[in-house]
Amino acid sequence: MIRIRIGSLLMVGVSLLSFCLAMLSVTNAQEPLTLKQSIEIALEGHSAIRQAKASVWAAKSQSKSSATAFLPSASVSGRYVRLDQNQYRHITIKIGGKEEMMDVPVLQKFQYSADLQVVQPLFAGGAIYYSHKQAKTGVGIAKEQLEGTKQDVALGVARAYYSVLQAQRLLGVAKLTQQAMEAHRKTAKHFYEAGAVAKVDLLQAEVRLAEAQQGVIKASNAVETAKAAFNNSLGRDISAPVELLESHLAMPSELTLSDCLETALSERPELLAMRKTIDASKASEKLACSTFFPQISGVYDKTLDKDTLTWDRDEAWRVSIVASWNLWQWGKRKFDLDYARAKTAEARHQASVLEDSILLEVKQAFLSVDQAKKLIAVTKRAIEQAEENVRMNDERYAQNMVTMTDVLDAEVLLANARMNYYVALYGYDVAVARLLRAMGERIDAQALPATAGGR
Repeated sequence: MIRIRIGSLLMVGVSLLSFCLAMLSVTNAQEPLTLKQSIEIALEGHSAIRQAKASVWAAKSQSKSSATAFLPSASVSGRYVRLDQNQYRHITIKIGGKEEMMDVPVLQKFQYSADLQVVQPLFAGGAIYYSHKQAKTGVGIAKEQLEGTKQDVALGVARAYYSVLQAQRLLGVAKLTQQAMEAHRKTAKHFYEAGAVAKVDLLQAEVRLAEAQQGVIKASNAVETAKAAFNNSLGRDISAPVELLESHLAMPSELTLSDCLETALSERPELLAMRKTIDASKASEKLACSTFFPQISGVYDKTLDKDTLTWDRDEAWRVSIVASWNLWQWGKRKFDLDYARAKTAEARHQASVLEDSILLEVKQAFLSVDQAKKLIAVTKRAIEQAEENVRMNDERYAQNMVTMTDVLDAEVLLANARMNYYVALYGYDVAVARLLRAMGERIDAQALPATAGGR
């Protein structure tokens, strides 16, 4: 009895363990993603984001490096020499009328010296300041470029996200069309066998059914392709499973074109980066001007030297002011200044061209949003009309008042209306995403909560 109870307990324990593992696997299964979650994943692991962050890191390091030029620098140099033996020079001297030979040491076999030098720049014509300002501006440019990269990645994710949802909806339309064509084929076959219609009706229904089956195959492939593109936009394995929740974008109804244009001029990262580039070019001009001035530094030296003739050590220090001034370089400094001024003018023109391009992009995106919004209403009414058309043709065909061609054409019209509606529905989301990107706004901030259906 005890063995039986122990065995039963073990069986129950194994069952409970299996159940817990199964529940754990279900819990750890990938949950459907919203647009906001998808963008967050992409911003964490996308290679373009990592590259832009590395550029910011490099710019910050360069800025910190340029700041050290304000501070004193110290350098140490030393020398140690060992000869095989002490070196002497033989000289002859007269002592009391007699000549005596004497060896005078010239070099000790052990020699060393050390020198410490501290240099503090005192005046450089503004070169240090404007060099640091230029590097500091480079940090701002890199940050704006990073923000632009983030917005580009977010736009790519949004496009891929809605491409998947649209492909899935179109696959659903294709399956509904296939089911409808199958039903019409059965009806035509029933009527043909009853002698109510000609065989041509059955043949037409079978041809349309084959076309619908091809449509399902193509739509299924489109879904898999869209999912692979979505995974690629997130920077993950293209074969990873994809489950998405319906999540749409919305723009405030009171938002006008002038509001969008104004926002773009003040928020667009590319434009902000170009304005900082102009500031950096102005700093380059000042840097070129600094070469016309003398360079003045304070220098502190301390030396430690072992005398070459004795074992005595000699220590000394000194403080000095060192100035240098390039008086003539055949116009090189003027040409460098002209080059810096030309680059500033070039940057200003580039900013003007970029501003015009951004304004055009915003207007095009704004009009696309308005167009997509109108298309949704039109295509939704078209579905209602197409469904009524199918219903009427089905009734008339049952009464032998229309041909199978009319019935099948009505189904095709309904399928096209449904496809047009979903293309317009997700086209609106993509248009809103493009407008937000054109304005320099975050796309994920405008995402609505996930819903089970469309608008």
